Amino acid sequence: MPPSHPSSSGVTELLRDLIRAASPNPPGDERAAARVILGFLERIPDIEIEDAGVDPLRPMIVARLRCAAPGPTLLLNGHMDTVPDPFGAKVAGGRMFGRGASDMKSGLAGLVVAFGRIAELRGELAGTVELHAVPDEEPGGHLGTEALLRAGRIAGDYAVVAEPTGLSVFRAQKGNVFADVTVRGRSAHGSMPWHGVNAASLAARLLVDLEDRLGPLLAERSHPLVGPRSLNVGTITAGTATNVVPDRCVLGVDRRVLPGESPRAALEELAAFIGDRGTVEATHLGAPFETPEDHPLVVAAQAAVAAVLGGPRPCGGLVGSSDARFYADGAGIPTILLGPGAMDQAHVPDESVPLEEAEASVPVFVELARRLLVAG
Repeated sequence: MPPSHPSSSGVTELLRDLIRAASPNPPGDERAAARVILGFLERIPDIEIEDAGVDPLRPMIVARLRCAAPGPTLLLNGHMDTVPDPFGAKVAGGRMFGRGASDMKSGLAGLVVAFGRIAELRGELAGTVELHAVPDEEPGGHLGTEALLRAGRIAGDYAVVAEPTGLSVFRAQKGNVFADVTVRGRSAHGSMPWHGVNAASLAARLLVDLEDRLGPLLAERSHPLVGPRSLNVGTITAGTATNVVPDRCVLGVDRRVLPGESPRAALEELAAFIGDRGTVEATHLGAPFETPEDHPLVVAAQAAVAAVLGGPRPCGGLVGSSDARFYADGAGIPTILLGPGAMDQAHVPDESVPLEEAEASVPVFVELARRLLVAG
């Protein structure tokens, strides 16, 4: 079993091994990272471990420990996959560098080590702790946490997703709508463009209108934890050859949704704005969520952070997206995000995490469990 002192919790060693266990997505293969996690978990006595993966290359570790008395269920989630290259695991200036250091192998390592510490304390606790080490979060979670949800495998009273929050409690998350906006024209020979209708030109005018008119209207509404609504055109696809007038152009639109908004309503709003200038087809709908500030999960998490770090920190929110939506919106479970690292370190070439913060995540997670799983 790993020692209990925060400065020697084993997180640094486990994080190093996880970073060196390459799990880039794409192409998507978390087997090496899963072996590292299993090597740690298999040393913990009297827990249940299974692979709930839906693809041979994409293991999904579900580990469960039952405490001495019946009580609530605490779910802990961390993803094993990262964006591609580089790898590493170099330590310098008190930081661990390498792909996944912040997003989110440090949070996953903290959860795994904390799971072992909670197992040592199970005689004092009531309830169940379930760890989900999942694949495929980066492109949307279809083969990971969403697969657990589809299978009816997500059930509990509280959920913690260890995305990088700098060990502040994030109790809200934006949703997102990805849509393909298709603009139609008429093809013609490039030497006689007047015989055609250039779909790319029409789409360019529409793009400017989206940015100049709809964008500012969306930004007028904001949320205190996650900021304003937003819209971005991320991709433009048109044409078959330079000497052909394109008859079709597709804009890939990213519309971010605030807690309290409906992704479906946001899609309908986008379609209404575009009108007959194009057709709109959703490619992804991700729900937002917000857990109330006075919810017992948030209160316990805030108290755990204050107890370990020496003082309170304000709550925050995630402006991006994460697997937390599958617990909060999909399964209706009160959910927070809490983990070491920072989102501005995610996906950057020299990604890193402060080792002191990674180590501190273990007592934070353990203290949170102690406060939620109180034996009667």
